[in-house]
Amino acid sequence: QALFRCCAAGPRKKILHHYYCFASVLDFPGNRSHHRHPIAMALYDGPIIDAHMHLWDLDGKPLGAHWPWLNGPQAIEAHFGGSKHNFDTETRRTYLPEDYVKDTQGHNVVKSVHIQAEAGDPQAETTWLQHQADKHGFPHAICPHVNFADPDVEQHLAFHARHPNVRGIRQMLNWDDADPGIRAPARGDYPRDPQWRKGYALLEKYKLHFELQIWASQADECYDFIKAFPNIQVVINHTVLPKGYLDPSEQALTTWKAGITKLAGLPNVAIKLSGLSMTHHYPTADKMRPYLLYAISAFGVDRCMFASNFPVDKMTTTFHNLYSAFKQVVKDFSPAEQRKLFHDNAARFYRI
Repeated sequence: QALFRCCAAGPRKKILHHYYCFASVLDFPGNRSHHRHPIAMALYDGPIIDAHMHLWDLDGKPLGAHWPWLNGPQAIEAHFGGSKHNFDTETRRTYLPEDYVKDTQGHNVVKSVHIQAEAGDPQAETTWLQHQADKHGFPHAICPHVNFADPDVEQHLAFHARHPNVRGIRQMLNWDDADPGIRAPARGDYPRDPQWRKGYALLEKYKLHFELQIWASQADECYDFIKAFPNIQVVINHTVLPKGYLDPSEQALTTWKAGITKLAGLPNVAIKLSGLSMTHHYPTADKMRPYLLYAISAFGVDRCMFASNFPVDKMTTTFHNLYSAFKQVVKDFSPAEQRKLFHDNAARFYRI
């Protein structure tokens, strides 16, 4: 649970089995032109903006920032994202811009987006991250945590907005009635709460967008509040987290597909293609392909962007293996489409 906390569709069309070997697993909404490219193109080698990553310093309390879930004694369930050994060696350690730059070598990562990492003091985390950005260049965009139900929500938003790299806010909403172990917030009713919505509405005033992290089963109620605020941009985290081995049932896959399609119907919603290793151990191109292509088909190339979720996903893969898999999945897209997925869309949504 502690690790988890860190972390217009047209007619459906089946893709020919000889083109995408997983077409029998997922059928794709829409009739995208890239489904018809019969000749494989070279793997993408252009610039990359990583739309979702994290930094932390566990060797002290830099500028007051600290991350209790990483420094504390909480047990990490071995099934979530990887073994406890991998968590201890790859994630539960200081991770600074120089570590990130080292991990991304071999891929042309030019910018990155930092998403809040459940720091004990979100304001201290933002101050520390802005200091890192000023000193090292990375990260180029910052999305802190704010609880929109907090009576002091506007004070918190104003504080974060004063930092030049802040672009959006994430409050994780993942909630599962049946499994307390995969819940992020203290309550599951935030999207329906008038006080929470009042705080959420302030994002427009501060020119910030919302980073939405949910399970697909929450898509209907989130659709309602997103639709109610059409001027607030929403960026979905982690491909709406298909449950994978947490729930391998056909019903769970159907729910995920329905959630993707539902949210894609809102024009102010984009999606990050990321986080699959948290519920799908050791992600490969073959494992990720059906989910990534389904999401791209639903949202369209202009509203999708790849992201690493490092160093969380480092428990089960390397940056090289992850991005090589991403590139393999979309190698038959046009060069312009690939550049949008790896760079241009993130530049546009995060204004970097």
